[in-house]
Amino acid sequence: MLDFAEVSPDPTAGVRLPERKHEPIQPPTADHIETVLAAIAKTYRLPLIALDQTGQRVSELTRSPGVTSTSRRAAGASPPPTRRSRTSRWVPVPERVFQAVCDLVPREDRDLEQPVFGDLTDARLRTAIARACRATGTPLFSPHQVRHRRASLWHLAGVPAVQAAAWLGHSPVEHLRAYAHVVLDRREIAVEQLLGRELDYELR
Repeated sequence: MLDFAEVSPDPTAGVRLPERKHEPIQPPTADHIETVLAAIAKTYRLPLIALDQTGQRVSELTRSPGVTSTSRRAAGASPPPTRRSRTSRWVPVPERVFQAVCDLVPREDRDLEQPVFGDLTDARLRTAIARACRATGTPLFSPHQVRHRRASLWHLAGVPAVQAAAWLGHSPVEHLRAYAHVVLDRREIAVEQLLGRELDYELR
């Protein structure tokens, strides 16, 4: 604006704004996630498990095309084209989780143009998690904090930053700066036990 008005000399020359300090994100613990999974509406259980196990962004989980039983692609391995990502990403998916996602729709009824979890949105999942947190007295956490948890667990498990960053869809520098938290809780959620329950998903 000052340049457009041809103000000279520039009164802001040499002025440096104070650096913004961001509070580190505290990922939820395994206990927190398991407590919420027990209380959350059944529609959101498998999406939350998939988020915890793969570290996807909710936008990737909700906009991804359908999976096939022969694919090892995650439920959100194909994010929509953005400035950062123009190609598909591949992420490791536990076999039990992958099979549960495939079982949502029979092979003959799958439409690769339709999202895996129906009309799931970030807002709906975030609201469902918040309600379950309030109902159980669990510290509030967001879907993005679940992503931070997965990044932290991979880091603590010794996954190279370059590999983890490729799975998460960002740079190794960003991974180490923003996602490689040191968390005390290293326990994985009991996926086999949770998926063994009657989930009765409602695809809308």
